[in-house]
Amino acid sequence: MNRVISPLKANVAAAVVLGLFLTEVSKDGDSLERVFESPFTCFVWMIVLFLATIYPIPRTRGRSPISLVPAIILAAICIFGAAAACWFAVLSRFAANTATKWKPVSLSTWRVSQAAVSVGIAGWFYETMGGRIQDGVFESTSQILLMLGTGAIFSMLNEGLSILAEVLKLERAPKVRNIRWLADKVLIGSGVLFLGGVLLWAHIQFNASGMVLFVLMSLLARQANRNTAEMRASYRDTIRALMSLLDAGDPFSRGHSYRVSKMCVSVARHMGLRDLEIEQTELAALLQDVGRTSIHHDLISKKGKLTQEEHSILRAHPKIGYELLKGFGFDDEAARIVLAHHEQPDGKGYPGGLSGDQIPVGSRIIMVIAAFDAMTSDRPYRPGLAPQAAFDELLAHAGNQFFPEVVEALVTLYSQDKLFEEFDRDELESYEEGISSSRAVAEFLSKAAIYSVPNKLSMPDDDTDSEDGVPIIDFPDLTNHYREFGEEYSLEDGFSIEVGAVSDVGCVRANNEDNFGVFRGPDPKHGVLLIVADGMGGAAAGEVASQLAVETLEKTFFDLVSGSTVDALRKSVEVANDVIRTKAQEDPGLSGMGTTCTSAVVKGGELIIGHVGDSRAYLVSNAEINLLTRDHTLAAELAQMATGTDIAPAGTKNVLTRSLGNGHEVQVETSEDAIDLLDEDRLVLCSDGLSNLIEDEEIARMVSEDSPINASRRLVQCARERGGLDNITVLVAQFKKS
Repeated sequence: MNRVISPLKANVAAAVVLGLFLTEVSKDGDSLERVFESPFTCFVWMIVLFLATIYPIPRTRGRSPISLVPAIILAAICIFGAAAACWFAVLSRFAANTATKWKPVSLSTWRVSQAAVSVGIAGWFYETMGGRIQDGVFESTSQILLMLGTGAIFSMLNEGLSILAEVLKLERAPKVRNIRWLADKVLIGSGVLFLGGVLLWAHIQFNASGMVLFVLMSLLARQANRNTAEMRASYRDTIRALMSLLDAGDPFSRGHSYRVSKMCVSVARHMGLRDLEIEQTELAALLQDVGRTSIHHDLISKKGKLTQEEHSILRAHPKIGYELLKGFGFDDEAARIVLAHHEQPDGKGYPGGLSGDQIPVGSRIIMVIAAFDAMTSDRPYRPGLAPQAAFDELLAHAGNQFFPEVVEALVTLYSQDKLFEEFDRDELESYEEGISSSRAVAEFLSKAAIYSVPNKLSMPDDDTDSEDGVPIIDFPDLTNHYREFGEEYSLEDGFSIEVGAVSDVGCVRANNEDNFGVFRGPDPKHGVLLIVADGMGGAAAGEVASQLAVETLEKTFFDLVSGSTVDALRKSVEVANDVIRTKAQEDPGLSGMGTTCTSAVVKGGELIIGHVGDSRAYLVSNAEINLLTRDHTLAAELAQMATGTDIAPAGTKNVLTRSLGNGHEVQVETSEDAIDLLDEDRLVLCSDGLSNLIEDEEIARMVSEDSPINASRRLVQCARERGGLDNITVLVAQFKKS
């Protein structure tokens, strides 16, 4: 059963209502007779209503123009009566629809009936309550209040019927309705009703001549506002063009300013910011990195480690941008937003170390959107992240680096396909042609990405209803939420290895995208293969990627291990990358999936490591722990710019620069030489869900005190007690020499 009335049924009903109204109001001969007393007056009123209907006054800020129709209708009811006002409204609506060629037909027809109903009921109310016609309209306070009340009733009826048209799917709903939207409606409505009173007084005093003067003044006001709006639009376009030129000189940021500014507008509007605040945020977003223009390009693109002085110069770009904007006379608030767009909620941002409410709302929005765009845009050293993976990063650091309400607004708009509504069509076409490098926009346009909203947020989903109207509830698969493994194997040269592993969904995620594997070769000389993989991509995609990595390594490695162990391990990881990438291309629902992969091969008393991503491998010997891998993350790459502290933004800590499934090739980091193992040495492989929450020294203590399986359980439980923000997987292997 359909959940809404079809446009055909709605318009049939509207036509019936229209006919009934016009039949009823036409019985009022006195009202219609007043109109025809002066054909010139009738003509002038029709022209005024027609112009007001098709030419609302544009506003210098905001998107909703001001319609003068309520003012004219109010004056018509008080001068001619309900019947004449109703016919004026219907005929002017017919003329306006004709001017627009009755497109769309369903909405055009509805609006004719809407005009008759709202004016007819408002006029009936005025006459029933004893309202005066022409003479005596301003003779008492009660008459004036009745006149204003009639205008309010008309406005509410008209707005209510517009909302009904949205419910019936005849008209598109506005992007936001909140308390500020309501306040704006009330304020503008009050002004329009006051204008209706002025128009009524002008007609009484000057007859049709007053109406002509009113029309001329309205057209002048409209043209002035339109010129101002066009000038401001030209102003923004000029700034956008200048920033595009700056962006074009750097392949890292091409199109960045435009994308950020447009997404900021969508988020700001969704959050209910006022029109002026939205405009200031858009301007600041366009100019957020203008301060970089004063920094020498060689310094920005320097590949080596920066000196402390060079790093200080880079971090000064918000202040430089602020001074530039102030010097050129830009909006003061926009300049202040630019100054604070690298400040963080926890006070660890720069340049002022502001926190909480000290940071302008526009700055909070820009920081989140700029981070999202940077993570989802291609870079020479890595492909852009899938939007799901970027959202995971933003959510993981909401409250510390990013404001949660901004992250929530961003996720909501993307999940509802509204994040890119502000983009120009020409701009979107460039993405469709593959000119630009934003993965978020590209996946939105291709509809290839299937995004599941994180369980932290509650989002409406219009696609979850079945055909019979019964909601479809997908219960999570719990079989992979918790797994553990324990086994002991004999190796060559008198070594043995005891392995314990645990994988847990954690306390926040909806599903477990981690996987691990422990495999012994067909011959003892082939050794034991240990793997931990941390998938990403949302829904089941991350889980599929990590599982494919584990399965492919098992099948491939032992076929190749007869040669060089290092080469066999590297080649196995490369094959896994191809398998995951091919699977994602074949199934659009898995687009964007990827995984880390940290693997270890133990042959006799030697250890070989193969590594991609930010899962880790540790070796604990004599209660001392050594990290055997380095994180392939954006934060690690930015660490070369450090000045004694880790200056990489918190949100970049888990932004991978290498992973399986996201490129034609993958750089596998392997051990340069085999690591000699000693009796009682312990190897630890883990996902970042563990290493992000437990210090290295704590890991060393726990694995030294207990058996591998018990140590794995303790480590996972400890990570859960500290929040369990991600999936948690740990594998502990203890080596023994007989």
